[in-house]
Amino acid sequence: MVCLGPRDPVDIAGPRALSGVGARPLNFTVRRPMRALPLLVASAALSAAANPPAPKNDGSLDSVAAVVTAKATAEGCPLSLTAVVGHSARGYYLSFTLKNRSGRPLTFLRQFLPWGNTNSIRVAALTTDGELIAGGYPIDDDFSHIEVTLQPDQTLTGDYDLSQHWTERSIPPSGFPDGKKIVLVWAYRVFAKEVDMDHVPVCTGVTSFTTAGYRAPNNRSRGP
Repeated sequence: MVCLGPRDPVDIAGPRALSGVGARPLNFTVRRPMRALPLLVASAALSAAANPPAPKNDGSLDSVAAVVTAKATAEGCPLSLTAVVGHSARGYYLSFTLKNRSGRPLTFLRQFLPWGNTNSIRVAALTTDGELIAGGYPIDDDFSHIEVTLQPDQTLTGDYDLSQHWTERSIPPSGFPDGKKIVLVWAYRVFAKEVDMDHVPVCTGVTSFTTAGYRAPNNRSRGP
């Protein structure tokens, strides 16, 4: 059985109309079926160009860049959103603090809060010497319709489990290397009900932490 993770509301809305494509119907005939083949190929190519597949939420920089550079990110973030890294027996996590500074109530499905689902945010991990740490892309289904309304200036907190991407339990298995300083780059799309789905705001952030065994570099100059 193949399970699919929850899609963004933008994806659920269905395919978008192709720009630059005329409304004249294709002229398919039974007597000359081969004449329709070039039109089918051209139509498929235009569809692929207009709706490229979204990168997997696999801890890569591509997955973060696809969110930040998307056309739907033109609006400024209506939230104050900060994160620090914590550690538990399960692994590392991002501890988020979210504040509604939009001046109006914002209503979310629970799974669209930053910590509500694996796919709620896009996050990539790098070492300070520029090495990308590949992550897994687990399936995390949540089709509930529980709503959370955030009043103006109200604050919520929650934890995003990084072990979903970076542990031996992730798919494929991964993990943060010992003795390293890790930089996390994350992006969060604000899928509130009050937001125009064609202009979804994006909040971004960067934070860092050190893994066990890390030793800070000694930059002091040695004497003669």
